[in-house]
Amino acid sequence: MIPVDPDILGGSEAVIAGTRVPARDIAHAANAGVPLEDVLRSYPSITAEQVAEAVAWDRDNPP
Repeated sequence: MIPVDPDILGGSEAVIAGTRVPARDIAHAANAGVPLEDVLRSYPSITAEQVAEAVAWDRDNPP
């Protein structure tokens, strides 16, 4: 789930559910070829499934 919550980052960005991690940041890293293991190491509060959700969300919600 990729919510936009006014209480998280002022509601200015969609985030990975249950975190303050911007979904677009994760999607851009994955789309730039950063290995999944590196993304997960950099953001230990998210899962591989959430990375995939962020990539799909970014594809379906262009800036």
